[in-house]
Amino acid sequence: MLRTLVVFLFFSLSLQAQVVDSLQRKVFLTGAQNFRDLGGYKTADGGRVKWGRVYRSADLSKLTPEDLTQLVDRKIKVVVDFRGPVEIKQAPDKLPVGAKYVNLPAGSGQVNPNSVFLKLKTAADTDSMMRSFYGLNDSLAFRYKPFFAELVKAEEGTNVLFHCTAGKDRTGMGAALLLTVLGVSRDQVIADFLASNYYRQDENRKMIPRLKSMGFTEEMVLDLMGVKESYLQVTFHTIEKKYGSIEKYLEVELGVGKPEISKLKKLFTEKI
Repeated sequence: MLRTLVVFLFFSLSLQAQVVDSLQRKVFLTGAQNFRDLGGYKTADGGRVKWGRVYRSADLSKLTPEDLTQLVDRKIKVVVDFRGPVEIKQAPDKLPVGAKYVNLPAGSGQVNPNSVFLKLKTAADTDSMMRSFYGLNDSLAFRYKPFFAELVKAEEGTNVLFHCTAGKDRTGMGAALLLTVLGVSRDQVIADFLASNYYRQDENRKMIPRLKSMGFTEEMVLDLMGVKESYLQVTFHTIEKKYGSIEKYLEVELGVGKPEISKLKKLFTEKI
């Protein structure tokens, strides 16, 4: 009973924090979910991540003309898409005028969510599948090394947007790595990751009846459509077990050593 109350209070406080945070962070678009600014997070050196420089989102296939105008106004000139060819064919991005499109599908080669979901029978299957996905770091370098290469080139006036289908898993890992590089605390990195549950809550609720009609339990739906701290912790643990530290992994596998970190901090952080 006490544990349930503690969990409820933690969730309530977390939700309240996201509501307040979203007043600055959320980008209100008609045709995109989970679209938000990564700015404002405090860094270990007493600075913060710059507002309006890098954004994360779900897919961009339903953007309206007004949405696209807003992206142009925000000077989003690089769009990084982590989806595979099946996903892109089903929902091709709409891009702001003049934006460079970069597709980095490593690990998502033939991802077809419908065929994957049909193999799941229990909540344990769903949780296990998600943990396995977050622990597969072999494809991470192929996905995120060129991502960081694009970020290093993003001088002032060239703002970056990165996304996948739901903007929570592949995008969430990319955001976690970037915020870590910029000196954001692990607690804040996890908070940003978990915020997808808040930003996607309406969309996730819509999926419950549809997937329950296919034989899924509500717990399975929430595992598939949401994120858990334990998922991201699997990624960090797997990397740290193999490389000793996130910093070593970044240098060895992603080509993000001290010079690149210095450049990224100069581009994406500021003193306050």
